[in-house]
Amino acid sequence: MKIWKNKKFLHLFFARFIALIGDGILFITLLKMLELQGAGSMGISILYLAAGIPAFLFAIPAGAFVERSNLQRTMITTDAIRALLVFLFIMVGYFTTVAPLFIYILLFLITINDMFFLPASQSLLRWVVPEKLRPQANGQLQIAMMTGKLLSFTLGAYLIKAGFELTSLLFMVIAAFALSIVLILFIRPAVMNNTDKTTKTLQMVTEGLTFIKNTTIIKNLFIVFGLAWIVGSSIDVFLISYLNDVLGKGTEDLYLITTFSLGGIIIGSFLAPKLYETMNKKIGFYVPSFLFGFVILGYALKLPLMILLLLLMTGGIAQGVFLTFLNSYLQEVTSQSYYARVASFYTLLMKGASLPGLFLIGLLIDTTSVITAGYFIGFYMIALGVFSILMLQQVGNEGEVEDLTEVRAVEQKGESY
Repeated sequence: MKIWKNKKFLHLFFARFIALIGDGILFITLLKMLELQGAGSMGISILYLAAGIPAFLFAIPAGAFVERSNLQRTMITTDAIRALLVFLFIMVGYFTTVAPLFIYILLFLITINDMFFLPASQSLLRWVVPEKLRPQANGQLQIAMMTGKLLSFTLGAYLIKAGFELTSLLFMVIAAFALSIVLILFIRPAVMNNTDKTTKTLQMVTEGLTFIKNTTIIKNLFIVFGLAWIVGSSIDVFLISYLNDVLGKGTEDLYLITTFSLGGIIIGSFLAPKLYETMNKKIGFYVPSFLFGFVILGYALKLPLMILLLLLMTGGIAQGVFLTFLNSYLQEVTSQSYYARVASFYTLLMKGASLPGLFLIGLLIDTTSVITAGYFIGFYMIALGVFSILMLQQVGNEGEVEDLTEVRAVEQKGESY
């Protein structure tokens, strides 16, 4: 595969992969800490909210900052800060009881750094990989993301079951961020998207939002994705609650479900580059909502566990295809001068749009039952699939709309979003 002959891509790939393993081990460790303290479904929802609020507050300004930053330096700095935060958290645990508030604060601060790391790494991809190889590169990065989560959840669960101290897992997280820094150091030369220092950050934020608003295809795609992610992001809370309440298993057994879900995403990400070139892109954006709706309805109906796991893998395949299509499509239709800000808005939706869903689904589970929440999520995702068919008619017809690299945003720099 040609992409693996690109040494710069290899360093970027493994830098993100190792950092994701650190993130995954950190997440399952914090989740286990909350479980030991009896936080319940609402406590888990708050944990996800702690990861979502920074995106709502910082994603777009972070994208504007990344546009004018040294991309490698930004990634290294955020890795270093994340490692320091975890170390300080360990020190707090030595001197006092780690209350849930400390857990939420740690994840909140870690996620702020993610808002800079993710658009910087995604923007760097465009510099180290030729355009014709980007769908393949995005597919491989998506595989790295899902494999990293799968390995970290499985490894974390195994080590917890084996009796490892949670503090030891946190030191593993620090080591992962440190190794990510070493790999980034090999990506040379240093890259900056935009060397213009005269435009203020607030103006760049406004221009980026105007670009998105005036580019119909991108705007509609973000509307559909945002609405899907409001509820789709809460599926993790639903699955964890289902694991505890219906299957009667502990949080460390989360890998029983994530193995099939993330395995499906890995398969979908592997298939997506070929499908992107041969399949109508609309299908890659429509199908996932329908499939996930039926998958979650299967859980609400309490189908046999093996059937549920196979359904979850099918939904994972669709999600892997969707995420690879989305990242490749945004790179295809967005000019380099706006891409970091568009990527940051994507991150905003990934994190920020989940806030109301995480709260409401957690509340729904606590006040009714996980089964009732399953019916709600299932029917919502199916309805959204119908809505997406109506909203994304222009996908694949870029030649019939305005030039996407020269959208009116440049002419409307002073226009308020």
